[in-house]
Order: sequence, then structure tokens, then C-alpha cells
Amino acid sequence: MNDENKKPDPLSAQFLIAEFQETNQEYRRRKEEGLSRLNFFIALTTTVWGGVIALNEFSSIDILTWQAISIGALIFLLAVGWEFHHYSIKRGISTDEIVRAMARIRRYFVDHDPSILPYLTWKTDDEPTILLLANRSKIRRTTAMIESLNAGILLWFILNLIQANWLVRIIVAILGYFVVFQVLKAFAQHEYEKANLEVEEKSILFPYKASSP
Repeated sequence: MNDENKKPDPLSAQFLIAEFQETNQEYRRRKEEGLSRLNFFIALTTTVWGGVIALNEFSSIDILTWQAISIGALIFLLAVGWEFHHYSIKRGISTDEIVRAMARIRRYFVDHDPSILPYLTWKTDDEPTILLLANRSKIRRTTAMIESLNAGILLWFILNLIQANWLVRIIVAILGYFVVFQVLKAFAQHEYEKANLEVEEKSILFPYKASSP
């Protein structure tokens, strides 16, 4: 291929630059949305628990009624937490798609001018990113920790209602925390692996081995 053929079409280049900017804005929007939702979930959990504690401290309701209200509040938080945990997984998958889309645009310019490759700090192949391969999302992990804590406390209250031994309550609550955390992690890993398989089977146009000139 001669130098003339390597030159990108000006209109195509302008279109891809505009496309890159739009995609980058979407990437930032997804990141900010994830943080906003996490902050909302933390604030909701804190508010609900503050209300439950205040109800016990400043109202005249009996202890059984308070425990029943606490269990209801925990079930509500678990339902909200599950929805957010599922959202955080889907967010990771969609963010992976965005990062790979931007990599394809970089690849276009690298193919037409290989000399710019050493100056690029992001990937130029569209293979799955660490978002699918490593399952290290801090937002998902934090959500799972809060969800697991609520599950452990729920078990504590349930065992307290049936007047289980305090040591049994502590052990079951701690075990419940770790079991729920591992279940949520395993579910996320399953979803990421499924998405990764779909990408490898259908979506890779520019593999990593061919990303260098």
C-alpha cells in the first residue's frame, strides 16, 4: 500500500472524530451515572437505617413491632440493592462496548498513519476489555458489600425473632454476609463471561495481534 492510499479521506476522518467525541461523552456520562446511583443507594440505605434507629429510640412501639418494621426495611433495601447491582453489571458491559467502539476509531487512524501508534495511551483493538475480563468494578463491589451487609443484618433480625442464641445469630449473620457477597460476585462473573463470549464470537473486527503495524 503506497502513502497516497494510506491517507484517510477527510470527510471520513471528520465523521469519525465527531463519532469519537460523542462516544467519549457517552463514556463519561455512564461513569457519572454509575457514581450518582451508587451515592443514591448509599444515601437511601443510610436514611432508612437512620429512620429505623430513630423509631426505636424515640417512639413507644414494642420491640416486636420494631423488629418487624426493621425486617421490612431490610427487604426493601435488598430489593433496591439487587436492582442496582444488576444495573452495575449491565453498565460494565455497555461501557466495554463504548471503549471498544473508541478503539476502532483509533484503529482507523493507526491503519492510515502507523507512526502515531507509539503516542496512543488507549487500546487500538476491539477485543474485550478489563471490564469484562477482571470483574473489578469498584461500583459493583461496593454495592455488593452493602447488599451483603443488609442480608447479614436481616438474618440477625430473623433469628432474633425466633430467639436464637446470640452466638448463633452472630455466626449466621457473618456467614450470610460472605455467602451473599460471593453469590453476587459469581452472578456478575457469569454475566461478564457470557458477554465476553458473545463479543469473541460476533464482534471482534480488529484483534490485538493485528493492532501493531
